[in-house]
Amino acid sequence: PLVRAILDGTKTQTRRLVKRPADYLRDDLSMIVKSRVCPYGAPGDRLWVRETCILPVFDDDPEQVVYAADHADPEVARAEIQEGADGDVRWRPAICMPRWASRLAFRSRGVRVESVGDIWTWIAAVERVNRPDGSPMPPREIGGTS
Repeated sequence: PLVRAILDGTKTQTRRLVKRPADYLRDDLSMIVKSRVCPYGAPGDRLWVRETCILPVFDDDPEQVVYAADHADPEVARAEIQEGADGDVRWRPAICMPRWASRLAFRSRGVRVESVGDIWTWIAAVERVNRPDGSPMPPREIGGTS
């Protein structure tokens, strides 16, 4: 779902938890970014996306990489590739994807710290958070205010 959203243009940002420093002041979240080097990078850094894939056996050729997000049913795709392969073909988890196989890269436009309570309403509106049945989820159900 994440890679599909990036390819469709509906995923425009990502969030990571930041450990609260001992000298944290509740009203000054910006001091976390200003006073420390962010472990997730700085504006302008190049970020690459890892995704579930099947890598070529003998060659580091990005043209031969098969990505799970490109297929409606990745297992059917894997089975089709298996038919023409000499060995066992398996999906590689995203965490194991080498840099050379990545097809998606971005430049970071900004890094900021936000309170979780302030984020949820915005996520629901912009990133279209839905219930499991696909219907829109009101912000109050997500955890923010409506």
